[in-house]
Amino acid sequence: MVRVLAALLLTILALPFTLYIPAVSSYVKDIATAIASESTGWQITASSLDIDFPLTVSLTDVTVITAPADTMIQAGRLEADIAVLPLLTLRIEAETITAAKARHSSLLSDSTLSIIAAIDKCSLKESSLSLSKNAIAIGEAIVDGADITIDFDMSRQKAEEPDTAAAEPWLITADRI
Repeated sequence: MVRVLAALLLTILALPFTLYIPAVSSYVKDIATAIASESTGWQITASSLDIDFPLTVSLTDVTVITAPADTMIQAGRLEADIAVLPLLTLRIEAETITAAKARHSSLLSDSTLSIIAAIDKCSLKESSLSLSKNAIAIGEAIVDGADITIDFDMSRQKAEEPDTAAAEPWLITADRI
């Protein structure tokens, strides 16, 4: 009985380390993007997921499309150095989050405002996201090489139904941009 419990405990403790195996991380990436796409209604894809010890997570060829005319992000590479213990409290803390070769495009629902951005490299330092408190904190944001186009044209305005859904408020703070 003691051997069975010891083997079970050892298996449970070893399970997270299997994520460092490329085939396992690829399988987990496919499951995670499918679940995230289904739960948000967005199209979320990534070509690969790499995890380095202790917890540096890298995604390549990432695309998040939130609506037909809106690409939240398309990046050649996203990388984050994530702290492990805060994850237990639904909090994500990262020393550094970097996006390389990133693009963003959005169109307001009434078609009056469009934003298109191409960014060579963007880094967020000492950042955190609390899912339980709906809060994002950014210590420092650095952008290296960007081309941003903002187009505001009231003549393109289309009639739209008012949004009556109650949105959850988020608190977003940034110390240095």
